Amino acid sequence: MSDLASIIEQINNQLEGEAFARLLNYHPDKIQISGGSLKCFCPVHQERAFRSLIINLKNNTYKCTMKHCPCFEGGTLVELWMMIRNLEPVEAALDLAERLKIQVDVAT
Repeated sequence: MSDLASIIEQINNQLEGEAFARLLNYHPDKIQISGGSLKCFCPVHQERAFRSLIINLKNNTYKCTMKHCPCFEGGTLVELWMMIRNLEPVEAALDLAERLKIQVDVAT
């Protein structure tokens, strides 16, 4: 695995789904947590009626249940942040690390 891929993986593994949702400006009343999943409105297709974005809290992955949404295929939370903020993968990972104060081991 490349150093950049390792950094992205480190950051994604340390993310907390609820903290990630707060970055999306979702308050607790806008989030539903059930078992190991968090449901919220999808920020990509800007859903406001149905909580279609599902975040797996154990794997730090996401998937939107709406087939027309680019998030339908799912991925990591770093990939979701990349899509939302229109960033490259490393930029998205480092931006999340900075915003959420995640420590990253960049030693090779």
